[in-house]
Amino acid sequence: DGDAVVAAVIGEAGEHYDESIPLGVLQVRLRSTGEAEGGIGFLFPESDGEIEVGYGLSESARGLGLASEALAAVVELARSHGLRRMVALTDVDNTASHRVLERAAFVMTGRVESAEGAELRWVRDPL
Repeated sequence: DGDAVVAAVIGEAGEHYDESIPLGVLQVRLRSTGEAEGGIGFLFPESDGEIEVGYGLSESARGLGLASEALAAVVELARSHGLRRMVALTDVDNTASHRVLERAAFVMTGRVESAEGAELRWVRDPL
């Protein structure tokens, strides 16, 4: 399941996916077993100090704090590369993801329409 979620995050990055760059897509693994339980990473190349993050976990790994821990790590990674703003989009009804973003000091700034439907836009500025 975790590998499928990683693949989905990579798929969302589409043509912008490049595993050789430091701000790419990473696996989220359990420390205890080393098993991949999801993915987190940057979906598009940095633009004017801003980058978009996306993440997902296998259903069995949700509620364990992994998304919060992984998001905190990639915020630090982005900051260490001189970025100043991070953006995330979530489904309107994904309250678990909303809580993860709020704990990471993201602020919901509005609703956007995309090919997938309505999404909420979240911003952390500054990192």
